Amino acid sequence: MIRQTFGALCVLWALSAHAQVPKKPAEAKRVPCDMDARRLAAVLQKPAKTPEDWQGRIKELKAVSAKVMKAPGCGELYLEARLREGEALQALKKPDEAKAAYASVVADWTARKFNVQEQPAGTEAAAHARYLLAGYTMQVFDDLDVDTAPANVEKTFSAKRDAFKAALSAYDDVSTLNSPEWTVSAAVRQAEAVERFIQVIKDPAIPAGLDEMALETLARYRSTQDASLPAVEASILGAWSLAAGRARDMDVDSDDASVATTAEERARAAAEATRPPPPKPAEEVKSAAPPPRDQKLGLEVGFKVAGILPAGRAGNVSAAPDVPAVGTRAVVPGGALALRFRMPFARSLAVGAEGGFTRVGGTGTRAYANDPDFGPELSYRWQLEMVPVLLGLAWELPLDVPLKIAPVAGGAAVYTRSTGSYTAGGVTTANAPQAAWALGFYAGLELSVPLGPGAITVEGRFLSARTDLGLKQVYKWVNTTPGDVQGANLLAGYRLSF
Repeated sequence: MIRQTFGALCVLWALSAHAQVPKKPAEAKRVPCDMDARRLAAVLQKPAKTPEDWQGRIKELKAVSAKVMKAPGCGELYLEARLREGEALQALKKPDEAKAAYASVVADWTARKFNVQEQPAGTEAAAHARYLLAGYTMQVFDDLDVDTAPANVEKTFSAKRDAFKAALSAYDDVSTLNSPEWTVSAAVRQAEAVERFIQVIKDPAIPAGLDEMALETLARYRSTQDASLPAVEASILGAWSLAAGRARDMDVDSDDASVATTAEERARAAAEATRPPPPKPAEEVKSAAPPPRDQKLGLEVGFKVAGILPAGRAGNVSAAPDVPAVGTRAVVPGGALALRFRMPFARSLAVGAEGGFTRVGGTGTRAYANDPDFGPELSYRWQLEMVPVLLGLAWELPLDVPLKIAPVAGGAAVYTRSTGSYTAGGVTTANAPQAAWALGFYAGLELSVPLGPGAITVEGRFLSARTDLGLKQVYKWVNTTPGDVQGANLLAGYRLSF
């Protein structure tokens, strides 16, 4: 019995001698910046309601970002801290400082050459920052209003369009970071911008009774062919389909993804409701009357006053014997009635006819000291009455400005009647009246500004019309180059549109 007990004790001693002392649990490997990440999470969990709260949060966020800015393996945490700092600055209504913080996040992400596969958290922070930066560009678009004043409606339409294009481009930049969630959110914001811009085009806040210029401007925007803008028709469905398609392709389940899916269904239903009916059979189309191309006839009637600088020198003159008589330049008044018809197939092209009246005349003296018939001095009086008849074309340049510019050109026929007389030795002798047609051309440039039922017009042109009318006894005394009875014309007036 004693022997058995002793043997058992020996076995127990041997087992205890070979048993290993249990080791302490292995310490978990420390994650880089783990404590700083915990501190950042704690800062974000603190409620911030007052400006003092936000200031305190900014101070703590700056402390975290300063500590991890250059720490190895802490780049993603640094971007997250700077992003949150920008959000706090925005809450304090400091948009410029907030934008600087967001921009630094994107710049640092680019400088560190991060990507979504190896640095997903840092890429999410950069994509979020770029998305928030695009929001400022969108705000510029939303804040712009279309001025309904006739002189400003076109200018402000252009500014609204440019701001819209800038907002789309800013959200396009978000997708370059390949963050699924923020790419989908950016596409949703783009679709919302498309809806608002098309609403501006289709139903602007233009009060009733505004002149026709605003309506013409709106028509040009509706028919724009600018490839950088979405087409007006069906573009809402296209924008929402793009956003919803990205959510499906990237398997994003977020609030914006749900918004895109719902909006796509709504836009598709609206597009189906507005889809044009199927084409009518050929016999029905043939019998149907074509719709009017324009509500206006295209007829325009203009009244003009003119200041004419004749080709010849029409001012008074006096000269000594054997010295050529050269008169001074003079501007003479005139008037005209003009008719114009815009072509139905191209309203910017018009054919026009014009009739007017101009009278040129003057007096002069010449010295003939040794001439027994005319001496010692001869005085004379002359007059030209002209009725210009013009037929030509006008082409309104397709410029997107209120001031309309149109080159004009055509043929001219000027009915000219001359009379003259001279007095020598107290005796007045009248020359026989002469009449003839002067034929030539005209070319110039017309400027017009819409006003009321028509437009104010100013036109500068050169009209050359030569004739074989015998001017030897009249016009040659004051014209060094007789034959051309017209010259430079400046006309101003008002044109009614029907």
